Amino acid sequence: MTADAKTLAKEDRRQQILNAALAVFSKKGYGEATIPGIAGQAGVAVGTIYHYYESKHDLLVSLIDSYVNSDALREIFAQLAKEDDRTSVQGIIENGLDWAADDLRGFLFIFTEVLRDPELGEHFSEKFLASLLQSLEEYMAERVSSGRFRHVDPKVAARALFGMVLGFVLLRQLEGARSEGRTAPLPETTTQLADIFLEGVRDRGS
Repeated sequence: MTADAKTLAKEDRRQQILNAALAVFSKKGYGEATIPGIAGQAGVAVGTIYHYYESKHDLLVSLIDSYVNSDALREIFAQLAKEDDRTSVQGIIENGLDWAADDLRGFLFIFTEVLRDPELGEHFSEKFLASLLQSLEEYMAERVSSGRFRHVDPKVAARALFGMVLGFVLLRQLEGARSEGRTAPLPETTTQLADIFLEGVRDRGS
């Protein structure tokens, strides 16, 4: 096996373990999850887990780092920033909803853990949240300076858009199976959310 093949095999094994950890953490919670349980889910020996990760906490931190890829997010924002206002805002909203919907249990688990553990919350903020908000702030600032958006504080506008998406995801879970957020088609939802963010809810004729 070549060096490149060995590196790829190690990365595949790491991802296999992370996928298993997310499944176990999401089902049992971090406190009840065990390394043997994660090993069983992954189909590997307990020693294999410790070969890649020092502890359960190290595994959790690595899981969050892999789950929230700030570099990929910045690339998405860079591409969307080239689009017109409505297309770019809809794209931001759609990417946020898609990211949470792809693995809602995993998303909710990570969201809960970063609120529960201050150290983990700080790591999450430095690794992901700060980068996300900075990208949104830069997008808003460019739109304001170019005159496409009215004069608003980019920091407030960035948090308003992010909060809209996050709140929608959490409310959809709280409402359950009958939630409008679950039954409405995604394109229709993103279009309406983008319209509310860009135009507000006041009747334009009033």
